[in-house]
Amino acid sequence: AVVFIHDHVADCFVASTLPEARGRGAQTALIQQRLADGYAAGCNLATAQSVVTNASPRNFSRQGFQPVYRRWIYGKRLTEE
Repeated sequence: AVVFIHDHVADCFVASTLPEARGRGAQTALIQQRLADGYAAGCNLATAQSVVTNASPRNFSRQGFQPVYRRWIYGKRLTEE
């Protein structure tokens, strides 16, 4: 898990749990630690990004995060397959 801190904002991202280790509270602990680290660094806002097809939105919601907006991420394959 990563927290990027800039201008009093803690941006939580890049967290994953191996499938066999899921459902044991790891994501909750990682979110709480990143929030604590942000608070200790003087942040007054925390953000997070997630796809909507996994457990991350539920995990962030349980920790008090609220959806703000949805964005599109575009991709283009650079090689022929």
